[in-house]
Amino acid sequence: IDSVKVDCRFINDLHRSESQVAITSTMVELALRLQLHVVAEGVEDASAEEKLLSMGCHSAQGFYYSRPFALHGLHAWLGQWQHQQQLAAQPQTEAPTRQ
Repeated sequence: IDSVKVDCRFINDLHRSESQVAITSTMVELALRLQLHVVAEGVEDASAEEKLLSMGCHSAQGFYYSRPFALHGLHAWLGQWQHQQQLAAQPQTEAPTRQ
């Protein structure tokens, strides 16, 4: 065993229940202590992603990143993702100030 997947049932309730946060963070911590790679399934929003990152989980899958698609759609998806990454990396311009 070299990896552990945290089931989407745990991820879906992260924003609703502190007990789910405790259970999920304990699973992630245990896997990391055992030097296992952790993958969270079913990440659907930025809040869940932020909580998982704070727990030490750096791999995830879910609708937040992409809907499922056929393999032949990979090239188009990758191009779109790279474009979004380039836009996000560009410095934000400020509106000119009035004098």
